[in-house]
Amino acid sequence: MSLFYKYISGLLTILCILKFQDGFATTNDSTNTSRIISSDFPSWFIGAKFYGGYTFSPYERIKNLEAHTLDFELIVSKATFGDKTWQQVHAYPRLGLAINYINLGKPEITGNVLAIIPHLQWHLIGQNASVLGIRFGTGIGYFNTTFDPLHNYRDKAISTPINVCLQLNAIYTQKINKYLELNSGLGVTHFSNGSWKLPNAGFNIPAIFIGGNYILHQNETLVHHSAEELAVKKPYYFYAYSSISFETQGFNGENHYTIYSLSACVGKQLARRSKVGIGFDVFYDPTIVTDSAGAITSAKHPTDNLQAGIKVEHELVLGNLGLITNWGVYILHPANEYGPFYQILGVKYNLNPKIFVGTFLKTHYFTADFIQLALGYSF
Repeated sequence: MSLFYKYISGLLTILCILKFQDGFATTNDSTNTSRIISSDFPSWFIGAKFYGGYTFSPYERIKNLEAHTLDFELIVSKATFGDKTWQQVHAYPRLGLAINYINLGKPEITGNVLAIIPHLQWHLIGQNASVLGIRFGTGIGYFNTTFDPLHNYRDKAISTPINVCLQLNAIYTQKINKYLELNSGLGVTHFSNGSWKLPNAGFNIPAIFIGGNYILHQNETLVHHSAEELAVKKPYYFYAYSSISFETQGFNGENHYTIYSLSACVGKQLARRSKVGIGFDVFYDPTIVTDSAGAITSAKHPTDNLQAGIKVEHELVLGNLGLITNWGVYILHPANEYGPFYQILGVKYNLNPKIFVGTFLKTHYFTADFIQLALGYSF
């Protein structure tokens, strides 16, 4: 899984540098909100893409699954026009839904996968006819072939039909005329069940693609919000959350473990699009105590299953939605196999100004550990 997370880390860094500095956001210094009404705004985009990729793996145990892949994608996306303030802050991104059908290259072992991926597409560089952008989405994938200890023991990548899907694409778009645009680029798609059941090496599929969209025009109102509306109302924040995770050990799913965590973070919202902070995590993880052979054993003392760390955090703010990136270092019981550092990537959603839910992925050096289901409170 390391390739996927390194790629995500790199492209998110590019996002932070190129896009989410104050100078790149679409803002309005006026004291009044303005509206531009037109019957001819590019509004809906309907298209298709063809991907050529490769199921790359950093793990020797699934090198036998590496193969060239073919991916056909149908996509529908909608331009945003500032109905919400975050849309203007992020220069009016597109909201979309993609359906991908992927031939994994070895049908007798890995089969095919059908994925449904909601996504958000930002413009990074360029205007009008030529634009470089980035698309990030998360969804689910259905595999028609999975690991079976008797009938398909060679597939140690996927053991459940339903898996989480993450996709990150860099997209160059060239507008041909009023109704047609072509696009090309490169990206990576990842499938995993978060160790819900083993084996779970997952699939990483780097790919290049080419495609196009048909553009539908309709009546829209482009909103430029006033400086007062765009101002940060509460610059400092503090929140805490608890989470639960589930992990299975053994290819036959014979050992199930529950992992609990408590986290907190304090920080400052730098602008409408970005928050930074520092915090801590405490994990109760019964899988970290192992014997000399690496097998999980019972803890001699309850605190042996505790891990604790301090972290720095960045949150990309999209209205009530936040994309979370944490970088942490253990101060208690580090994971010896991976070293003292850990990362947490995920999504949080504010149900109201105080309560939020989230889904996070804890990793070590960008190797997935477990998925966290979180419930939190903002003070």
